[in-house]
Amino acid sequence: MAVSSCRAAGLDDAAEAILINAAERTDRQAVLMIAAALDKAGRHGDVTFMLTAAMRAVG
Repeated sequence: MAVSSCRAAGLDDAAEAILINAAERTDRQAVLMIAAALDKAGRHGDVTFMLTAAMRAVG
């Protein structure tokens, strides 16, 4: 996954940009599916970050 690769390379800003882009999708089901995939991969911090960004995009 791109987010994991960015994190492994120390590119946290790039990883967060990917997560923000995903969070801002208008297809909310897709956002939840991405969050579920991150959760399954054990990327709980990334799930929290992305869902927080998604809540800001909606609100």
